[in-house]
Amino acid sequence: MSIWNKVLIGLICVAAIGFWYLAMRTLKTHQYWRELAQKFERRIEEVRNENQTLANGEGQGEAAKLGIRQYRQLIHQLVVDRGRVWTNCEPRGFNAQTGQGT
Repeated sequence: MSIWNKVLIGLICVAAIGFWYLAMRTLKTHQYWRELAQKFERRIEEVRNENQTLANGEGQGEAAKLGIRQYRQLIHQLVVDRGRVWTNCEPRGFNAQTGQGT
């Protein structure tokens, strides 16, 4: 065996150690990313449930928390029942006995 064969074997061993180190770092990186992805998926699911609750409300009866859709419906009912709107109109006085404004 010539000296060049021994040098080549040595360089192959050094390169193998380098590739082994890079492979281990890659596995650790994948493991870390996998853990982060699982954590983010759990958080995304929590936020989706929270968004669903905020949009639709939760519970029944008097203890129910209303959602955005129910509040929009209530606002729509109030707007429909308010009657005609007069713009640029300022009240001058208010009669407390009759409840009418002038």
